[in-house]
Amino acid sequence: MNINKQLFERLGLKGLTLTEKSDWIDVVVPQDRVQLAIEMATFQEMDSKRRNLNDGTFQNSVQESLECCIESKGAEFAVQVWGGGTARVTRPNEFHDYPDVGQVNVRHVNDPEDGLMIMKRDQPKVPIVLVTGKMPNYQLMGWFIPAYAKQLIYRINLGREEFGDGFLNEMKPHEACTFSKQWLFPMWALNKELVK
Repeated sequence: MNINKQLFERLGLKGLTLTEKSDWIDVVVPQDRVQLAIEMATFQEMDSKRRNLNDGTFQNSVQESLECCIESKGAEFAVQVWGGGTARVTRPNEFHDYPDVGQVNVRHVNDPEDGLMIMKRDQPKVPIVLVTGKMPNYQLMGWFIPAYAKQLIYRINLGREEFGDGFLNEMKPHEACTFSKQWLFPMWALNKELVK
């Protein structure tokens, strides 16, 4: 019996399904928060351009960058709504000063097939919730803690000549690794006290 099959059997992986779409939580952002998300994101984009801050997104145009920022802010409000609607949501230009919503960060992806991108500057032990969807309808996909994700990716790739899991072609300098959405903890495992 080869080592991989022994390990597979020892860990009891046969039939094991990690976080999947049925674990996602649907959230509809109320209209007043939709408008607030648009206003906050628009101000943030204009102010960032005025201050010549680097845009770390893959968008090619000013309009695409603004739309991405609006969806990201909407995702933050979706997490706030899920948590009860009272958690603090960061204001423009508070990057990395506070978690995005209450005591968690939020990462939005347009494509629900994407994983969680961990950035080098992410707060190491602040949970990040991965969200997909479009205003006002979002899906909370799951969450993980950046320091643990980095450690897991490091251990998976340890000893390899070429890195595999957790790394994409043409990653940007501010990106640390990507974490599969199937490896995320489901939302029911996140303490809602963190977003109240």
